[in-house]
Amino acid sequence: MSVLSGFAAGTHGYDQTMNLSDTFRPLEELAALDPVSDLIQRRWRKILDGRAAGTILRGEWLGHAAHPALVAVPIGAWTGAIVLDRSGEPRAARRMIGLGLASLPAVITTGWADWSTLDGRQRRVGLVHAATNAAGVALFLTSYLRRRTGADETSRWLGLLGWSAVGLGGAIGGHLVFNQGARVAQRPNTAEAVVEYNVA
Repeated sequence: MSVLSGFAAGTHGYDQTMNLSDTFRPLEELAALDPVSDLIQRRWRKILDGRAAGTILRGEWLGHAAHPALVAVPIGAWTGAIVLDRSGEPRAARRMIGLGLASLPAVITTGWADWSTLDGRQRRVGLVHAATNAAGVALFLTSYLRRRTGADETSRWLGLLGWSAVGLGGAIGGHLVFNQGARVAQRPNTAEAVVEYNVA
């Protein structure tokens, strides 16, 4: 506890300079997205609600959303591709880009399954999160296809831009969970419960 308290105290002065909440909060006000959001949500809920597919894709059987775990595959693969590009291993980099692209069906479907359970403000941010990641995917796909005859500087830059877009999408996803509480269950704080029990 003392270590955590010290860390919190040490970072207190950085609240205004490093906090991204104010940057992403305007996304919550994009009411123009609501008609599209409502339409897409109805389609997904019609497919998933009360069915085994919904239970599986939303991670209910696991006791934890599946999407956050699955996104590690493309992010890790594409980060590896960037490193391999800079290390002079373009063929290996292309394989890593391909691995990330191959993992997308599971990542995307679980993401939309989670999104369909959210409230209106959360869905607005979720749509921007999805659109930003879609741009990153398009850039990586273009880079992958361009590498069929060998990597060049353009294909490397496409990969780097794709990685940057996916990173931004991840940051928006972080806002969705950390600041908006998307799919966060409200449970008692275990540490506080233990303290109260000991005091009693």
